[in-house]
Amino acid sequence: MRLTLFTLTSPGHPHSRLSAPVIVDVLWAAAAPGDRIEHISARSAPRHIDIGIYTRRTPQQDPDPPAAEGVVRRALASAPLLRGWTLSTGQE
Repeated sequence: MRLTLFTLTSPGHPHSRLSAPVIVDVLWAAAAPGDRIEHISARSAPRHIDIGIYTRRTPQQDPDPPAAEGVVRRALASAPLLRGWTLSTGQE
């Protein structure tokens, strides 16, 4: 498995906070079978969310790191509760 880390930030109210389980559900809803997602975790704090996405490796190829980022970007584009949130970092 490969872990890719992301941080979402919100310019909103300093006390705006989303539930980590809700964020995980939103990200799973944005995932496609070809993304090879194994596990998603989230930690929520006021005005930022830390996300870890584990992708499966296959014998033929390494997972495409942008696949995990694609899940986050699709969630940001499609989930109304993430309106105003932005992807601030992505790293392995």
